[in-house]
Amino acid sequence: MGAVAFEYMPLFKRSGVKLFSANFALYGDMSNRMMSILSQYSPIVEKYSIDESFIDLYGFNVDFKEHGTKIRDHINKWIGIRTGVGIANTKALCKVANHIAKKFPEQTGGVHVIDTEEKRIKALKWFKAEEIWGIGDKSFQKLVSAGVKNAYEFTLLPESWVRKKLSITGLRLQYDLRGIPAIGIEQEEIRKSISTTRSFDQKYYDKAQVKDRIIAFVSNCAQKMRDQRSLCSKMEIFIETSPFEEPDQNYSKSLEIKLPFTTNSTLELISFAIAVFEKIYLHGYGYKRAGVKLSDFVQEYERQQKIFEDRNPKHIALMKTMDKINSKYPDGVHSAGYTKRNIMRQEHLSPNYTTDINQTIVVNF
Repeated sequence: MGAVAFEYMPLFKRSGVKLFSANFALYGDMSNRMMSILSQYSPIVEKYSIDESFIDLYGFNVDFKEHGTKIRDHINKWIGIRTGVGIANTKALCKVANHIAKKFPEQTGGVHVIDTEEKRIKALKWFKAEEIWGIGDKSFQKLVSAGVKNAYEFTLLPESWVRKKLSITGLRLQYDLRGIPAIGIEQEEIRKSISTTRSFDQKYYDKAQVKDRIIAFVSNCAQKMRDQRSLCSKMEIFIETSPFEEPDQNYSKSLEIKLPFTTNSTLELISFAIAVFEKIYLHGYGYKRAGVKLSDFVQEYERQQKIFEDRNPKHIALMKTMDKINSKYPDGVHSAGYTKRNIMRQEHLSPNYTTDINQTIVVNF
């Protein structure tokens, strides 16, 4: 994990290992499709990661085994992703149930329900301590020192010891594994600031190249801001050389400005960003890193109009159209020539089966 691929090319050739570059457009689209399906089975869905979610089934009068199987079959049929479904009355036990469903697909059919005390104890005695959700290396070592080998033994530890050694977070986890709900479903929170920061693949001495990346970062931040229906009134831009440069070749500068009006228009934000960039850029340096931060958010429904300077109302519909196109096509509408793919080599990129009409799967009969 985390190894550099080119160092292992001889091994890959001998072993017939296939290489695939990261295909974020495909992953994101498949994830969104899966989340869309899950939302049909519960009004409350927590997207835990790109390939994992919790859904709230509290109050559902259903056979949970059948319900989980229905969800799994639906995802498999519609988007072709094999999934494991774990069902229990707490999130931590759901994680254990899910692990069992994936570990023993023939016995569980990919769906496991922990709905009795007997099943809970049996599952936790089988579940290794180092695999407990939320237990990192340091916490695991503390459990080892206490003689804990499995999740069930963890639930038997004195609460005072758990709170002292693993904090309140560990205590909530212990309660959850005991079958007492202590870790709730988390609703997506509105972020108070959004940043995009990147280290470049090489030093850039060309002003246009650095500016191009600033523009791309602004575009990325603006789209994320529109996703949560926010507008910003503050912007910060920074550029810097590598910290390992000689003193006379080292330069870093940041500048934060208050915008004359709140906006989430990519075009308006780019114009502000270029003005800031012109003030902080110095010729003669090889820039290695840059970033953009948007902050001081207000929600769209809270926005107050200004008498003199205000955002262009035509941009509202324009941004909606641009976001819709970009969500469907990875190389859709961009505010500059720069895209992420210009930096990432992606020599082994798999096809964008679901996001590029020219790369859809062809079936021969």
